[in-house]
Amino acid sequence: MNNYVVMVIINPKVSKRKLSIIQRGIVETVNKTAQIQNVYDLGKNELEYPTKKFKEGYHLKIEIQAKSKKIEELKGTIKLNKNVIFSMVIQGHKVENTLSKMIKEYREGLARLPKNHQESITKKVYMLVTKNPYYPEIENKTLAMSDNKNKIIQACMEEIKKYIYKKGYYTVKNFKRIRDIENELGKILRVDLFSKDNKDEVTQFAIEERVLI
Repeated sequence: MNNYVVMVIINPKVSKRKLSIIQRGIVETVNKTAQIQNVYDLGKNELEYPTKKFKEGYHLKIEIQAKSKKIEELKGTIKLNKNVIFSMVIQGHKVENTLSKMIKEYREGLARLPKNHQESITKKVYMLVTKNPYYPEIENKTLAMSDNKNKIIQACMEEIKKYIYKKGYYTVKNFKRIRDIENELGKILRVDLFSKDNKDEVTQFAIEERVLI
């Protein structure tokens, strides 16, 4: 059994009464092929780019455990629902509720590749997440996703600079230069920062490799 996250966007034009029925139906469908861990109704959110001509949609996230051979069956069943305008399954434990941005950045990177190479790239992606290493039970926040590792490293460095220069955070390892921080990130794919006002307030930036199913 592996951990997966199912992310679904539902047609924004459905009524609230019908929405409840659709969501319940999706959860029941998932439950037939997987063990559901958590379900998050994320409400109606604006999309970063149009999907099937819609600029917003109802977001639903389901954390599951399932056998890998069941995932293709699950994906196919969800896509049969005419009220679902987009769905995606990501292998991993937790993914923050930023589906629209993740899809946009991933597709932009994919669109730059030759068509005959796109299918082979769709499996591996890198995700930039923030977390508190002292409180692992708190859900991670995903800031960006791309198939380009260097692009994610640069995105991470921009976020780290904001924490250092605007919020007054320090690196736990007490680096003196930004270049040293970037070298550390390139080696172990994570950097820990703490607030100068509260050393127990730690923010970890991490780059995680995931498989997009």
